[in-house]
Amino acid sequence: MTRSIAAIALLACAMAAPAAAQVTRPAPRRPQPTERVFISVDGIYQAGTEDFDDAASFPLNAETATFATAYDVKPGPAFSIAGSGLITRRLAVGVGVTRFQRDTPAALTASLPHPFFFNRPRSLSGDVVDLNREELAVHVQARAVFPSPGRLQAMVFGGPSFFTVKQDVLTELGYTEAYPYDTVTVAPGQITEVSVSKTGFNVGADIGFFFTRQIGVGGTVQYSAATIEVQSAGGDEIDVKVGGLQVGGGLRLRF
Repeated sequence: MTRSIAAIALLACAMAAPAAAQVTRPAPRRPQPTERVFISVDGIYQAGTEDFDDAASFPLNAETATFATAYDVKPGPAFSIAGSGLITRRLAVGVGVTRFQRDTPAALTASLPHPFFFNRPRSLSGDVVDLNREELAVHVQARAVFPSPGRLQAMVFGGPSFFTVKQDVLTELGYTEAYPYDTVTVAPGQITEVSVSKTGFNVGADIGFFFTRQIGVGGTVQYSAATIEVQSAGGDEIDVKVGGLQVGGGLRLRF
């Protein structure tokens, strides 16, 4: 009898040991991502541009002449490249560069005193063409990375942006007149390129679809902005907003 009880006890222990080992076995660790560097190359469209105005005056024929220019900053295509690297499992730091260049024609209006009669100004209106805006921005970004079990990978990001902006402005009015000087017409004036650097900010999101572990395509949306001060034709400074909403897509790489 005693031998039977002992045998049963040994059998119970032998059966319980594997179960106990299975219960206490540590859960397997998630594999760490092998891709830690991300690169994107995009063609984008900058939609959020803002127009600006300028005005100036100067002495003419013992009176004061005035002119005003309304600059039309049109939206258009731009180029973007960015790279980032993981510093933790879900956090990356990176740098992006965007370049936007566009014509900025201006509508011109002016009032010019008559050379023979006081208080009889002549009106002038027309368009000033061949004016240019160029924006080069370097975006420093903190990026939260959200890989999915499939082939998708999403990021949200933000940080400071460092803008270098070149803007052509009309600084001296050009016009022609002939006897009896009752009318004036627009002529090429003096154009000055103003170059300004300013710090702003950027926020955005990016999503990629990968055909292989390393190569894919994706889309991005980014908003970046800064306000620069441009020397006006009258010698004052005018505030000009740069940057804006950018939407696009292109190549995605990860290593």
